[in-house]
Amino acid sequence: LAHALRLGAGATADDVAAATARHLGRPVTEITALVHERPETEKRLVQWSQALEKLENEVRTR
Repeated sequence: LAHALRLGAGATADDVAAATARHLGRPVTEITALVHERPETEKRLVQWSQALEKLENEVRTR
């Protein structure tokens, strides 16, 4: 995401979340929650990775 949003190598997860939210016109709290999530089950890990992949695709196609 940082690369797609043209953020520097020093961008933090919060920087990426904020830039993603601005780019997509979505609440920063929504993106931050997703980025900082720590899945506790394998099922949730799969769902989380799919949500991150979807987010990446949204950023790349807008």
